Amino acid sequence: MIEAEYTIAASYGQKVIIRLSNGEIIIGTAELTMDLHRAKITTDDGVIWIPFCDIEDLQRSIILH
Repeated sequence: MIEAEYTIAASYGQKVIIRLSNGEIIIGTAELTMDLHRAKITTDDGVIWIPFCDIEDLQRSIILH
């Protein structure tokens, strides 16, 4: 489920809000990658690689025109 939502967000270059299992919140843009086990998120501080097993919740932020 998380992987599917991430793939959709990355395909459209959407912003995501990710809650990790340790309670940390990460906000950034989902990026396409060939790694099947980790998400690549670009934040204001740089690129973060997050294992899917550490992601508790993923929300896509979309802009409606």
